[in-house]
Amino acid sequence: MAGTSTSGLVTVMLTAPDDKDCHLFAAEDIKPFYLEHCSKDSGPFSSMAKLFKTLAGPKYDGKHFHSIVRKKLGERRLNQTLTSVVIPTFDNKQLQRTIFSSYEALVAIGEITKQVFKRNSDFYSLKSMQYDRFLVISIGTGIAKIEQKYNATEAAKWGALGWLYIGGSIPLVDVFSQVSGDMVDSHLSVVFETLHSKGELLTDLCNKLAFQSIDGGGIRGIIPAIILEFLESLLQKIDGEDVRLADYFDMIAGTSTGGLVAAMLTAPDDKKRPLFAAKDIKPFYLEHCSKIFPQDRPKYDGKYLHSIVKKKLGERRLNQTLTSVVIPTFDIKQLQPTIFSSYEATKDLTMNAQLSDICIGTSAAPTYLPTYYIKNEDREGNVREFNLTDGGVAANNPTLVAIGEITKQVFKRNPDFSPFKPMEYDRFLVISIGTGVAKIEQKYNATEAAKWGALEWLYNSGSTPLVNMFSQASGDMVDFHLSVVFQALHSEENYLRIQDDTLTGSVSSVDIATKENLNNLVKVGEELLNKPVSRVNLETGLTEPVKNGVTNAETLKKFAKLLSEERKLRQQRSPKIKLRNK
Repeated sequence: MAGTSTSGLVTVMLTAPDDKDCHLFAAEDIKPFYLEHCSKDSGPFSSMAKLFKTLAGPKYDGKHFHSIVRKKLGERRLNQTLTSVVIPTFDNKQLQRTIFSSYEALVAIGEITKQVFKRNSDFYSLKSMQYDRFLVISIGTGIAKIEQKYNATEAAKWGALGWLYIGGSIPLVDVFSQVSGDMVDSHLSVVFETLHSKGELLTDLCNKLAFQSIDGGGIRGIIPAIILEFLESLLQKIDGEDVRLADYFDMIAGTSTGGLVAAMLTAPDDKKRPLFAAKDIKPFYLEHCSKIFPQDRPKYDGKYLHSIVKKKLGERRLNQTLTSVVIPTFDIKQLQPTIFSSYEATKDLTMNAQLSDICIGTSAAPTYLPTYYIKNEDREGNVREFNLTDGGVAANNPTLVAIGEITKQVFKRNPDFSPFKPMEYDRFLVISIGTGVAKIEQKYNATEAAKWGALEWLYNSGSTPLVNMFSQASGDMVDFHLSVVFQALHSEENYLRIQDDTLTGSVSSVDIATKENLNNLVKVGEELLNKPVSRVNLETGLTEPVKNGVTNAETLKKFAKLLSEERKLRQQRSPKIKLRNK
């Protein structure tokens, strides 16, 4: 059983043993517990008192909650539960997920997969990734009816206080909380639905599907720009100066600043070739970041970003990209993720927005840049509105979103992917590039954070703890899940995650766009190439350098060779098995 937050308490109550090793609580005991105790934690009652308390410190003191939970559960420990339990938390000192489990790992399905991989005797009859033998009941705690209480026009005017408290709600928390559950449900729905597909394998036509994914991170987009320039140069040494990254990848996904990079690499010029080479990305950032994030103003209006993106990408639309593209955003009016996909844009023209609008929307980071409103119309006059904020709140690391989109297309028997069956992760080639994260400096801790109100969660000693934690946790969970999957399939060499987790000072910022800091980010990217490949250790859950010490640059050389061979194989064996629109 797995549970988070209040459902973590329910999970423990249902699995904790009494003195006879029977269940301490029956399911029928949960409702009376909530009815009796939920009203007893003290908190303010008037709207002004609520606002003041929310800003100045925790809304509720938690004393009764702490007392009653300790009283009911006593000194029972995690390894005493009557069945396996998984409860996710987040350590605000280490800035990383902490997963409490009867085993030693992650979310429920990932944990089972890992135990199968490790040949745990409890799961001897299963093979890794046999999701069709899982029986899953996932119970939510309910979400607010879509009342469309926020919209991009109003939210574009919000400062930090508006994101923290408006009309009795806390929009920033609403957004992050909603999207976390939505993305998990979306991924699992794709997984279980696609298991019905029984298509034949045509293994002689192509071997691999290639993905490239670029995280969000503001000005730190310079870091993946350096990595991508290096990879494209390797491919040019093999196949000639005219080749581009879009010639090799079945899908390029990007979030926020990564979405802009993805669009630049795949948008067509007048000759149906990529509008930008990878080597053009770094100069773009060096020239324009200081104007997008001017350091002489307290707030960014987004006007220059809007102007330069529209100028560079023009009126090109999503269905025109030279290979498939996926760019996550979040609709603040619908309170749900909106995933812009080349495939969906071809099928549903109301999703076929201009690339410039999508890039502006996915980059509209709460408290940094204004939310963005667009509307799109199909040939029949059907209009769809979008009220967009940063895709990073939905999937700062969009790798799993990209794989989910490809899996859906395989399930739908899209001819671009006819040789594949759903869930054939061992035939995926994935390069996932981060924009760097701050070195663990333990600058927050639970004792201090227990006193924080909404303001300090949003701004503390030059940092934004709430945004940092949500973004960090989102990327970490994606990397952990994919590491479990690829290692379970003995295909870990097919998944390369390039991320620098040692950033300190200004280079860890998303918006300090001084010339000195931008140049320092270039150095970070260059040095990252020579650092050893890192991979999640399934025993500890931590990201660690691989034992053989192979560098990111050396591994990219191997990937370049594989990508070149795959491209040639498709060209030789079947003209129908090729990248979309090529």
